[in-house]
Amino acid sequence: GDRRVGDVILNAYKKGARLDSWSEFFNYEIWEESFKEAGVDPEIFTGEINEDSILPWDMVDYGILKKFLVVDRKRARTGLETPFCLVDRCTACGVCDFKEVKNITSSPPSVGEEKKVVEVSSSDYRKVLIRHRRSGIYKYVSSRDLTRNWGIFFRKAGINVKYSKGYHPLPSISFIFPAPVGVEADEEYLIGEVEKNLTPDELKLKLEAVLPKEFYPLYVQEYSGRIKVAGFLYRAVKRDNCDIVKSMEEFKERDDILWRKENRRGNYKVKNIKDYVKVINYTSDELIFEIDLREDGMVPVSVFLEKALHLKDPFSCLTIKREEILFDEEVVRVEENSR
Repeated sequence: GDRRVGDVILNAYKKGARLDSWSEFFNYEIWEESFKEAGVDPEIFTGEINEDSILPWDMVDYGILKKFLVVDRKRARTGLETPFCLVDRCTACGVCDFKEVKNITSSPPSVGEEKKVVEVSSSDYRKVLIRHRRSGIYKYVSSRDLTRNWGIFFRKAGINVKYSKGYHPLPSISFIFPAPVGVEADEEYLIGEVEKNLTPDELKLKLEAVLPKEFYPLYVQEYSGRIKVAGFLYRAVKRDNCDIVKSMEEFKERDDILWRKENRRGNYKVKNIKDYVKVINYTSDELIFEIDLREDGMVPVSVFLEKALHLKDPFSCLTIKREEILFDEEVVRVEENSR
């Protein structure tokens, strides 16, 4: 789509559209209404666009000429290959001006020349535990994208991270129960395998030089491998029209609040939400509660707020923060004096 779709998205957001990539949250009627209110016909964007049309991305100058892409598209549809200009003739794509910009052709390796590969041993790395915050815009980042972001942070800081082997190597970075999307966290824990010659203090200084402020403060220590999570402490602060006191009074009166969790195969488990949630305190403006993590799992914070407290859109009427991960007594906590 183009800029007109921006109005449609804003309308849908105001009507309650959230996390629409998940089928249980998607409401097609909301989007139909949003298109009508914006005066936009969605079929404009669902059919094939004429090659002569002005495209939404035409404002982006990526070097390649549009007329070249049109010709290349026609060649592809007839099965014709476009020559690779590093080893064949120029295709006049428009990138090179042959003055400041020109391609550098590669030379085939000489006979007998061997490619040198530097093997890195697992003993060259060690595991570290990094405690950090996650606030602001980063509360909307999924755990998968968070792993990718931290890989970039390590590279920017000049810190070598161990990678997996195979066709799609990934950095050896994992998180201890990252906060749900849309929830800020005063405590997030990352486990990473980094180069052995750097001390925790040196790692901390290098990361602080590149990390966004939303991840501060930062503490780094050796990872002992002895971590067991018992639960999570949350604080929800009212920011819109919702009656926390009324919801809590109704919650306390009920003995059982059942939640049916179904997997992709159609199998399901039924959990009593009240067995997993402990309310610490509540007022008309805020709610403090713990969610236990048991051998059979836990109850997501969104399920507690929606199913148990009947808050239709909790992430709109509440600012939710995970203040602490609750560990059992075996864990070695990252303290400020371990920096």
